[in-house]
Amino acid sequence: VYKKGKGIIKIESATAKPETVIKQDKDWGTITDLQVYNKNLYLLDGAKGQIYKYVPTDNGFATKSAYFKSGAYAQNALSFAIDQSVYVAQQKLITKYTSGLQDGFAPQYPDTGPSITRVVTGSDVEDLYIWDKSAGRIVVLSKNGDYRKTIESSVLSKSTSVEVFSDSAYALQGAKIYKVSLK
Repeated sequence: VYKKGKGIIKIESATAKPETVIKQDKDWGTITDLQVYNKNLYLLDGAKGQIYKYVPTDNGFATKSAYFKSGAYAQNALSFAIDQSVYVAQQKLITKYTSGLQDGFAPQYPDTGPSITRVVTGSDVEDLYIWDKSAGRIVVLSKNGDYRKTIESSVLSKSTSVEVFSDSAYALQGAKIYKVSLK
């Protein structure tokens, strides 16, 4: 987990003591999201428009490297998701990057488009899921941007986080997790 002012903290189990594995970096702006992919740790810095990649080593993690190549950036990004590509979400825009360079991606929506709170996908997930908290919905797209469907639930407008696994979305509200079918 990321803790502002502290860094990245690893929690092995409910009984283990939390361990700081990456200390707060003075060069970080505002870390808005964190993802793990192929054992690498990725941090989204929405203020600086960069994703930092940390590769695991025997003693923790190597120093950070910038994911984006020259000219690519994700200023004011709120969220990101990784499969073979990286999908970066701003409030009204999702940009797709492959190998650090912007990829052609033009999502199709049935309306004016969602107000994006979070984007979710993964290598083991078939589609791209866009959580629009303000409208209480998840917009489902194919990974090439084709519209598939919209799932609406009042649970989605009251949650603080949403994850997708198998055919369901899991919405966190306080100490409860609600399951929302995506079928």
